Amino acid sequence: MQAVILAGGFGTRLRPVVPDLPKALAKIGSRPFLKYQLAWLASYGTREVILCLGYRSQAVLSYLSEVNTEGIQVISSIEQEPLGTAGALKHAEHLLAERFLVVNGDTFVDVNLTALVEYHYRKVSFLTMVLANVEDATAYGQVKINNEGRVVSFQEKVPGRGQVNAGVYFMEKSVLRYIPPDQPYSMERELLPKLLTRGELVYGFVHEGYFIDIGTPLNYRRAQEELPGRFM
Repeated sequence: MQAVILAGGFGTRLRPVVPDLPKALAKIGSRPFLKYQLAWLASYGTREVILCLGYRSQAVLSYLSEVNTEGIQVISSIEQEPLGTAGALKHAEHLLAERFLVVNGDTFVDVNLTALVEYHYRKVSFLTMVLANVEDATAYGQVKINNEGRVVSFQEKVPGRGQVNAGVYFMEKSVLRYIPPDQPYSMERELLPKLLTRGELVYGFVHEGYFIDIGTPLNYRRAQEELPGRFM
């Protein structure tokens, strides 16, 4: 399985506690966050990762040149200008297989990837997104699915418990035809709603296990307590 890690963002929300590093290199315990993601992907047999970089890409490349990447071949796709989550995928299109996994560079979701891929094939899905249950969906926006698991709507800034986009996707490469080239484009705000509007089969795979977004100081501190003992 080929995987893509979207790690090109500026990490603005995290600057108060990680002022001088890209989020991929933010230390969780003694290891950069990227190391946790690579180890998790390797545990499911991933052998190739396309790493989409932007902000401080050279720092990430320098780190990768010095460490064990868990047996994974890491290929970098570097954007010269910020392209957003979907724009980064389009920029890396020439490197991508016919279907692939996508992981946000600031989230750790201990989802069963074997089950996710099997679900995608069973549903004949165009794009399958992992959903996580959270106590307060305000910061994420809720994702509504029907009884068959098909995504029917996105609701932004709805307080209270709900299912949210966990930042992990398995998709067909043909999804990329909906992304305009060479311009910023958002997976969450633009691409996913467009797929629903066009009637494409987008399914939600509900994950009941561990999920954390390290992109805020509060969650970054929580990750320090939880991730090292849980996965590495």
